[in-house]
Amino acid sequence: MEPKQLVFLMGLAGVTGAFFLLFRDPKRRMMWSMGSVLFFLGFFYKDITLFFEPYRGSSSGLSIAMLDAPVLALAIFLWPKIRLDGVGRLFLLFLGWCLLGGLFAAARKDYFFFEMGKHLRVLFFYLLLVAQFSTLEREELEEAVTHIVLIFCWIQLVLSLHQRFTGMYRLRGSFAHSNTLSIMMNMMAPFLLSKLFLSPKPKQRLLFAITLGGACAAVIMTRSRAGWIILGLGLASSYGLMIARGLVSRLRPASALRPHDPFPSLRLTMGLAVLGTLMLLKFLPAMLERIAKAPKSSAAARHHHNDQCKELAKDHLFGVGLNQYVHAQIHVFGQDPEAADTTVAHHLYWLIAGETGYIGLLLFALIPLYVVFWLLRGLLISHALSANALFLGICTAFLQSFAEPVLRQQRSMLLVFFFMALAMSLSRVALAAQTNPKRVKTPKETTIAKDTSPQKSKQTPPKPFPIPKKPEIPKMPMLPGWAATQAYQNAPPNPSTQPPLSWRNRTLTTPHASKQTVDRRGPA
Repeated sequence: MEPKQLVFLMGLAGVTGAFFLLFRDPKRRMMWSMGSVLFFLGFFYKDITLFFEPYRGSSSGLSIAMLDAPVLALAIFLWPKIRLDGVGRLFLLFLGWCLLGGLFAAARKDYFFFEMGKHLRVLFFYLLLVAQFSTLEREELEEAVTHIVLIFCWIQLVLSLHQRFTGMYRLRGSFAHSNTLSIMMNMMAPFLLSKLFLSPKPKQRLLFAITLGGACAAVIMTRSRAGWIILGLGLASSYGLMIARGLVSRLRPASALRPHDPFPSLRLTMGLAVLGTLMLLKFLPAMLERIAKAPKSSAAARHHHNDQCKELAKDHLFGVGLNQYVHAQIHVFGQDPEAADTTVAHHLYWLIAGETGYIGLLLFALIPLYVVFWLLRGLLISHALSANALFLGICTAFLQSFAEPVLRQQRSMLLVFFFMALAMSLSRVALAAQTNPKRVKTPKETTIAKDTSPQKSKQTPPKPFPIPKKPEIPKMPMLPGWAATQAYQNAPPNPSTQPPLSWRNRTLTTPHASKQTVDRRGPA
């Protein structure tokens, strides 16, 4: 092991220990863990490769990233809460089939286990995030999703703007390839558009409008032809989904004179149309240049890879094994190992079919189909608006994979399943709120319920501190002589017969004797 790898692993262990010791509070731990995941996934993705092999496939070794530090710290705290959901079961079923194919059909078992470890890592990361997000209420989860999307988009926009001013031809943000940035921004665009129509405050709408415009400009400047098509389809589908769900009417003012005034939503739609037209006119020359100068050999190479994958899937039930396609190109089809097109296929689904067979392709296709199922199910859930937009963005990522094998990269897979965990958690919480609204409450309502219903909670609230009462002084029984004295003393005074009192000359009265003046000055 090289010294830099040893230092990297020691730093990884140190960060994990810091998370374990410092962030024991669940909310602080969630905030710092999500912040670190965003930092390491969106901006500073650094990893080392152990057992490196000079191979052009999807994986050339066992990679360990700085992202593993917060993931390992979260696993220590959330291990009892990890459960398999629908996506996890489908992914595990696909990996089980891949394991059979790798054991029986893979020519290079080391290449296969490199790729298998990557997929298992993504599955564990997804299940861990679902367990983490299940601890949040619906309002907290929606706020967290909004902040995560905005922070991720602005990280990429700032980096892309810097690359634009430095003269980079195809913007790529913090990623290694421009097609990855195209897929990620296309995945965020439907969510940003839905938040633009849902936000009640003008400043929030302005923020989402600027972010959406920057994301569209970044996709255009990646010069990805498939990304341009998917961007248009994603925005059109998101707007159609909002019309179907009635989200556009949320901007109508609550006025007694005109309660159904559609002009605010129409103005916003027209503003977006004008902005999109201006952006299209601005970038149209660059787009036409990209289309005109696209090499024809690129399209021929793509079709050649797809034909080879089809032939492998036809001849092998289990395929040739995960991460074995480049090896099969060299040893089955006799291709030159040093040739430029000796690499993975650009069509993700034909690549999976060639490595795992048609059955493996069917099992993998169940994952995006499950996402589509939750998207259609979300049309019937009143509080699943943000989840529907995220599901639509994830569908655009799977759709763009027909032209780009980006989802076979470690970082891209982690990002897609990260946002998939957010969407699934949002949709489940919204479904629970609709089916049983009494159980799903806001945090304030939950605390009030615990205080006012002690018989349902395990710990009864403490009794209030008793306020001591003033002791009552018992009255003395009144005798007949005392009654006469009391009546005489309570009678109003007569100033004509009673002289004024003073310290030196007092008037003593008794009920049975006449008034007498007593001199208390003493002897002279």
